[in-house]
Amino acid sequence: MAIQTNDPVLTSWHRYFRRTSVYIAEYILMLVVIGSFVGVAASAIYSFFNLIQTDGFAARALAVVVVAQLASLVVLAPAAYWLYARVSGEELVQPQLRAKTARTVFLTIWLIGMMLSVVGVSISVVAGMLSGLVGADSDSVGEIIVRVTIPGILVIALLASTVILVTRRVSRKATMYVGIGIASLLAVLFVGNLIVAVVKKDAGTDRSEACTYSRYSDGDCDYSDYREYRDSSRRSEYDSGSRSGGLENIYQPSFRN
Repeated sequence: MAIQTNDPVLTSWHRYFRRTSVYIAEYILMLVVIGSFVGVAASAIYSFFNLIQTDGFAARALAVVVVAQLASLVVLAPAAYWLYARVSGEELVQPQLRAKTARTVFLTIWLIGMMLSVVGVSISVVAGMLSGLVGADSDSVGEIIVRVTIPGILVIALLASTVILVTRRVSRKATMYVGIGIASLLAVLFVGNLIVAVVKKDAGTDRSEACTYSRYSDGDCDYSDYREYRDSSRRSEYDSGSRSGGLENIYQPSFRN
């Protein structure tokens, strides 16, 4: 059968960005890449709000993690959009592909993971708000809102939007909107995290002046200085949202270390 050259999805660059000859393989790869992108983006959202309120050595360590997250986003975002465009373009031409058993199986597994993440983050947001109201947490309500509630809500919106975009029937215009959304999110996360990371990169560089336990034992600093140093150091390992519990911890740098 002759190729219809007047069909834009079969000619020119559309063959590389709107069509695929290995649909199932690229669909599975798309789910993996999009899931990875969403995970890194969610982690970057938490990192941004935690980095704002973190000082000392913990801020410097978190700034290093943020740089790695930004590098990952730069690679994953174009890859996710490219695969999404190819798969959605093929589905537009051949709608029957959406009924394939292999597609349904892998999409179901992917959706289970995404929905569990949404539930976990939702629990963390509610738990953080309640702990602040009842005074069960040592931090102030404002700090809980900045560290847990705001990033949690943004992550929930990110996860929910991704699920909708992957599962709904797509059009060329919808694919373009997806690309704009991904680019906007990437730009905001990149610029915001980069600015804060640059500001915090020199925090706590003079380790000899820190009130460590040995210096406190020798009487070189008082207990308030030692407590401030201890709390600052713990934040990169525990206080960066991980104490709230739930599946949202997978987006925290300390959880993956």
